Amino acid sequence: MPAAPIEKLNRDQRRVVAQALHDPPTDLFGPVRRWQFALVLLGERPACRLVSTRELVSQRGVADLRTRPEEFARGEFIGQLLRECGLPFSVRFPRSSTGNGSTLRAAYYIAVTAERFERLPDPVSESPEKRADNWMNRPRAVGQFLGYPADAIDAYEANACSGNGEWTDSIPEPEIDRRVGPLVDQLYDEPPLSNGAILDAVLPYTPPLPSFGTSDEHLRRAVRYLEAGLRAERHGIRALRDRLADHQRHQ
Repeated sequence: MPAAPIEKLNRDQRRVVAQALHDPPTDLFGPVRRWQFALVLLGERPACRLVSTRELVSQRGVADLRTRPEEFARGEFIGQLLRECGLPFSVRFPRSSTGNGSTLRAAYYIAVTAERFERLPDPVSESPEKRADNWMNRPRAVGQFLGYPADAIDAYEANACSGNGEWTDSIPEPEIDRRVGPLVDQLYDEPPLSNGAILDAVLPYTPPLPSFGTSDEHLRRAVRYLEAGLRAERHGIRALRDRLADHQRHQ
């Protein structure tokens, strides 16, 4: 994998990113989205997807912007942030708008390298027949673009993901505390959640059932993301703390 994008940023770009990540969380750029973005900046994930909305004057304005994704990004916070820090991105719109006729919802697909976008089907240039075929395979294509493990992609397509927290049931609590506790202690003076709950909040996908991968494999991945959080702290990124604090507030 290439060098972490944050290592390539100049002083002005770092200042822009730091400001965005330290501003009070909003519905547009809350803890989960900050954490996903931080993992890409740190080179821990090859890509992420951030969803955003713009309120427009009329349905005509919505229809116009749907044909001009670059214009959507130019007038919106996440698009401006991505241009400032120089990360490759692509803006895609769902087939229909939200319930409000003057609201346009878009997904930003963000990657460490431009070549990664070759994994995503292009809904603009494809024929209707090919687009229909790719729509059926879209979850797999998006999962591969985002860098999810193959077992998670397979489980998602089979709709076989387990409920939150169940993947840790077969791991003894002392083992979780031994492997996770020291990392959490470096992040928090008083951890907001138990170590098991923190793992469930940090792992960037819902772990599949054991038949699609062992609990120990998922534990190793979760530890990697906690370690990424420690590196984020050294870079002044507090996204992990924000995410876990938000997770606790919604319990």
